[in-house]
Amino acid sequence: MTIKKPKNHIMLPASTLKRFTDSDGRLHYFDINNEKIARTYARSYYSRSSYYPEDVEQFLSQYIEKTIGDLNKAMNDFADGSNDYRHLKIEAFALLCAVQELRVPRKSKTLANRYCDHTDNLLRLKDLWSSQNSSIIETIIIERSKYWLEEIFHEYDVNICIVRDDTATSSFLLPSHHWYIVSDRVYFVVSPYRAVVLLPTKENKKFYASNTNLNYFECTQNELDCHISRVLTQEILLGERKVVGQIPQLEKLSTGFKEYLENELENFSYYEINVFRKLGADFNNFPR
Repeated sequence: MTIKKPKNHIMLPASTLKRFTDSDGRLHYFDINNEKIARTYARSYYSRSSYYPEDVEQFLSQYIEKTIGDLNKAMNDFADGSNDYRHLKIEAFALLCAVQELRVPRKSKTLANRYCDHTDNLLRLKDLWSSQNSSIIETIIIERSKYWLEEIFHEYDVNICIVRDDTATSSFLLPSHHWYIVSDRVYFVVSPYRAVVLLPTKENKKFYASNTNLNYFECTQNELDCHISRVLTQEILLGERKVVGQIPQLEKLSTGFKEYLENELENFSYYEINVFRKLGADFNNFPR
């Protein structure tokens, strides 16, 4: 079967954005630049025409949509009562993070500068991603996946994290990179009420040793509200300054925007600071 080549570059996977839409296919997001909540169709959310050549866009879309599809199937099976999600491997999330780096414009420009031939000052971003250089895309993905595995997800395990109360006013927020960090936990957001949480192996074993009847982590409303400041900070440091979410959670972000940023960096764990530095975050430009 021939897969239709995408004409526009979209920053986040379409299958994930769809889970954040309302009945008419629109989603809500908070724009950090103007500090306002906006609404748009999922297919139009942060899409750019001709950002990559068609073959590169198709290559990235196939990579991430296939992996996201497998992840969504595992989440659906879990919701239907299946206890088996252990086939989700940490390597898949390293791959997702690597591909997502190429989909977020702010990060892709950094990678372009790193991998281009600096002896040629005329080599531009679009030249690097051209059809003639398409093989470099796979090289970057392989190298970045290895980097994520060895430097960031070393000795981490995969778990499912849910919001048990679907009537809750608190929910997961979706940042540009698809994931965010709280302390030493990495949350890979799948929907407003489902996420994969990556935990250090030691913490993971300790949790299940004391909760032998559970096969998942539950996120409370209070915990989700505490995540708001982390998502916001990470988006300013690494992302495109836009956060997708449900209206109640976005309204909390909007109302407390200034307060969330006050002294936030002082509350970061060593792991968070270390990861952000490895990913090229500029702490000097963070608003205080």
